[in-house]
Amino acid sequence: LINSKQSVGLIMGANIGTTISAFIISLPISKYAYPIIAVGLILYFLKNKKIKNVGGIILSMGLLFLGLNTMGDGLNPLINTPETHNLFMLLSKDSFLGTITGFLFGTGFTSVIQSSSATTAIVQKLYSMNDPLNGIATLSLRGALPIVIGANLGTTITGLLASFGGNEESKRAALIHVIFNMIGALIFLPIINPYTNLISLIETLILPSYSMVTIAIAHLIQNLVTTLVLFFFMSQIVKLTELLIPYKNGKKEEITSTNHGNKNSL
Repeated sequence: LINSKQSVGLIMGANIGTTISAFIISLPISKYAYPIIAVGLILYFLKNKKIKNVGGIILSMGLLFLGLNTMGDGLNPLINTPETHNLFMLLSKDSFLGTITGFLFGTGFTSVIQSSSATTAIVQKLYSMNDPLNGIATLSLRGALPIVIGANLGTTITGLLASFGGNEESKRAALIHVIFNMIGALIFLPIINPYTNLISLIETLILPSYSMVTIAIAHLIQNLVTTLVLFFFMSQIVKLTELLIPYKNGKKEEITSTNHGNKNSL
């Protein structure tokens, strides 16, 4: 139904659209998780299909907030254990090792759970649990950002798995997603220190310390910048995927409309 170049545009839009999840998770309504779940359940069991769909959305949001609260309660006893403390210190190191470790962790973890939004939500929760006044130190901003960058690459595993049973165009679309997010990682990882300083400045100016919104803004900036940079290289990305996954017999089939009724010609 669409060609490779059109799929690039869709993937770019999807990468920006998925960042809204982090902002929804950042809303200060987690304490209302049970009422939200109750409303969602009531609507979900009504007969009207549209209302039922809305109920499903509300129910899912309530379960998401409940899950984050439960995860936070479960993490509290673990935060101050030596093993967890050492892990956070490793991920938060201002070094090449710390950056690569965080990036690989985010990529691997997201590949397993197949959801960058879920990984980002966990990072948001961990970051917000920092409490210097009570001596609680979890994931620093410097440690959180490489994980979010890795999550963007790890989420491409879903498209790759879906493309296994598809045709050549579906495989190219999945490869485009991988290339797009890989280039995004290559843009931000080398400048991780100034990037961290920028996000820290934004937090200092407009947000409370250790705000979940800070990670959401970082996620949005990362995808926006990557899209703006690669928007002008769509043709080159398509050509690269066609080189890596060539057409059969080296020929490209194109569907073009004719002026003869509803007939199409190859």
